[in-house]
Amino acid sequence: MVAVAECGTHAIFDAAVGTYTTPENTLAGEVIDRLEPGTLLLADRDSADSPVVTAVATGAHLLWRANSNMKPRFIETLSDGSWLAELRPSGAGRARSNH
Repeated sequence: MVAVAECGTHAIFDAAVGTYTTPENTLAGEVIDRLEPGTLLLADRDSADSPVVTAVATGAHLLWRANSNMKPRFIETLSDGSWLAELRPSGAGRARSNH
């Protein structure tokens, strides 16, 4: 099962359920297309090469832990001291992430 839940209340907004052998990325692809603009999606580092990256096409915001082998390209320092970087996971288009 892959679910989209609210972090504070743990209320589940959407979910996809498959068999034990259904890959997590397959299930993630089912719920990603249904995200609404402004939704903040938190994703694990292993999902950087998955349909999760396409969440930005729905108007959702994406925040995920990147694998240690991914090298972010610095773009700019933001007013809060964090920085904007570009990550290019294999098999995906450009994705931007705040660090």
